[in-house]
Amino acid sequence: MKQDFREWKNKYQLDALYKRNTYEGKDEATAQRVFLSAQSDYKLSPENSSVFVFGSYTDDRFSGYEYQNTIAVGYSKRLFANQDSFLDYNIGPGYSFNRTDEGALDDTVIVHLQVEYEYNFSPEVKFTQTLGSDVALESNKNTISKSESAITSKLRDNLSMKASYNMTHNSEALDLKAKTDTTTSITMIYSF
Repeated sequence: MKQDFREWKNKYQLDALYKRNTYEGKDEATAQRVFLSAQSDYKLSPENSSVFVFGSYTDDRFSGYEYQNTIAVGYSKRLFANQDSFLDYNIGPGYSFNRTDEGALDDTVIVHLQVEYEYNFSPEVKFTQTLGSDVALESNKNTISKSESAITSKLRDNLSMKASYNMTHNSEALDLKAKTDTTTSITMIYSF
């Protein structure tokens, strides 16, 4: 969800994934993840520069972490924009605090980076690419990186369909877990 006011702009995101597989007569959950994030930007100028506050929470039952949290502040700017596309970036210091499934706390100072690109093929079809990373400043700490590539097509006035490919990478995977998790999805979007 995005809001754009005269002095502020806000972005909220909620992603949930639950998957079950049946193998050799056993029915079990193989994916269970919730991701929440919020970012509020105070606009500094009409040229799309702002200062931001960002926070995120991840609960992924199959990652080896009980939860992963990030808070950050920083600077946002639109690098370019024309009638068909734009490119925005965010950068700033932050703090990551995580708890492993065994109860150990893992916290570190980070640099929060995010880039968002959008290209409109037509008024009904657009491509978006988002890349983000919470880079740990200590060498033995976890850096979390996320990417989403998506095509969105408008079906009706306020109803769209989105096909997306998501990647999440943990530089320090726990319990012999894979470092990279990918998801392909098709979702319906209602705009109001």
